[in-house]
Amino acid sequence: MGELLQNDHDEITARMIGELEDKFRVLDQYAFEKSGEDVIQIRIHQLALASVLVNIHGRSRFVLVRAHATLGECYLSNEYHEQALEHLTKAKNFNTTVANDVPDSREFQIHILTLLSKAYLEKKMTKDALNLLDEAASLNADVVEKQHISNAAILQGFAHVYVSTKEYEKALDYYSQVWEITEAEHGLKSEYTASVYLEIAKIQMKAKNISEATSYQRRALDVFLDIEFPKHDFVAEIAIKLGEWQEMAGEYGDAKDSYRSAESLYEYTYGVIDKRTAKVKRSIALVLLKSNQYDEALQELREVEELEKTLFGDGSLMVAKTYKIIASIFMLQKDFKNSHDYFIKSLRIFDSNDSTKNVKEVKAKLRAVKEYLKTVLQEGEGEKGVTGDDITSTSSKGNSPFRSSGKVSSKGKRKKKLSFKS
Repeated sequence: MGELLQNDHDEITARMIGELEDKFRVLDQYAFEKSGEDVIQIRIHQLALASVLVNIHGRSRFVLVRAHATLGECYLSNEYHEQALEHLTKAKNFNTTVANDVPDSREFQIHILTLLSKAYLEKKMTKDALNLLDEAASLNADVVEKQHISNAAILQGFAHVYVSTKEYEKALDYYSQVWEITEAEHGLKSEYTASVYLEIAKIQMKAKNISEATSYQRRALDVFLDIEFPKHDFVAEIAIKLGEWQEMAGEYGDAKDSYRSAESLYEYTYGVIDKRTAKVKRSIALVLLKSNQYDEALQELREVEELEKTLFGDGSLMVAKTYKIIASIFMLQKDFKNSHDYFIKSLRIFDSNDSTKNVKEVKAKLRAVKEYLKTVLQEGEGEKGVTGDDITSTSSKGNSPFRSSGKVSSKGKRKKKLSFKS
């Protein structure tokens, strides 16, 4: 009888353990579908399940190690650094107690140490971060070859530490090694290699090597476009960042091409009538304006004007800002009638929205238009049909037609060898 009862107890316990482990796995899958605080709550629930499995049902403490590490990593990615340190430290300490019993514990300890170094770095504790990375590198050297892909995360950790201390050359040296390992593992045309290019570009920008920064940002963009990476918003943001850097470098033609790439991605994903498309078209117009291509800039802004009217309404501040830019371009072209009309349209909207700063600016520009035209008229060189009354009038006539523009693809040459020197 006692043996029968024991068998029933064992069967019930085994069923309970199985149900708990199944629930743990289901939560794992559920976490991949969520983000932010939702994931944290899922990982906390998993830690509770792990505690029951280990402390009550005698499962391996490695289950608890993984749960603490996963929760710590989640806290770290959501910038809860104190909580991340707490759980990652527990994972590290628990893991040392199972090292002789669990074959995977050594490799997992390397992962924990790398995460811990990130947490310490976020707390500005660079010495502790470096010590943890040294320990991770030493452990990994005993397990795998120097060129193994698992070394990439450790090397990246070192690079991030040196970026934080503004030792950019050291950081770039480490990323050179990361690139070699990643390229050997995944090839040149992979999202992983492209991601390394992005990191190198950021460091070069911090080091004020803008030419090198744009070069690596371009390489990353080319790879993501070539492999048709499905996260179009992500790729568009890369193109926009490249365009901004190219503008800073005075490379206006290249900047326009980069913005065009983003425009194409947004149009493909969201359609022409979308706020993201309108915003990048505005960037295209402004870069055309910087390169003194006034007619092309006007064409682009007229498209923006129509898009913004549809998206935000005729009386929106976005439309008013576009009117103001269009008016300024007409002013540069000495087309004072159109300049005046567009300034008046923008003024009406700014005034109705109590945008005091913009009202003041537009009134100042209207006075400048009036004074300039007075001078021209006095010299007898006024435009046909334009009078002083036109300048002081508050009427506005007609809207510009909506015109389409061609797309410029984003392509560039690639070099396999990395060169970090500007």
